[in-house]
Amino acid sequence: YTVDRAHHQYAGGLPDDEMVRLIRQGVGLGGHNREYLANTVQHLDELGINDGPLHRLLTLIGE
Repeated sequence: YTVDRAHHQYAGGLPDDEMVRLIRQGVGLGGHNREYLANTVQHLDELGINDGPLHRLLTLIGE
């Protein structure tokens, strides 16, 4: 997936609690958003990127 910051559904400035709520409830053709986030963080870890905003977000959501 790629981001389009000009898209009307782009939500880049949401507060943490709102992102957590949306990710916890989100599900699409690719599965649950929480699983997608966890898989992305796992791949970042494998690349040696071990601390970033997605890691923090996953911690807020709870593993």
